[in-house]
Amino acid sequence: MKEHIGTAMNALYASTEDGGVRAMAEIILLYSEPAYQAGVGGIERTRKIGDVRISMTVKGMRETAETLLKWADAAETDEDRINEALCPTAEP
Repeated sequence: MKEHIGTAMNALYASTEDGGVRAMAEIILLYSEPAYQAGVGGIERTRKIGDVRISMTVKGMRETAETLLKWADAAETDEDRINEALCPTAEP
């Protein structure tokens, strides 16, 4: 599984027909994942670094941010429920 290690953004401005510009962004998600290779002592585990690049409008970024926040809230709620069931006396 790829693990998120960083995020970056490049601002892009596309010309419009009326002489203005339209803001876009290149979102860059940096990740790390295990990689295996043969070594002197057998199989060695290393990490491979990669990136995923996505072009988005400002509206698309806002919609994506809203979705990510909802998912984070849901994951946190689930985490709390599971911890309450497994460790009812533990402090949150």
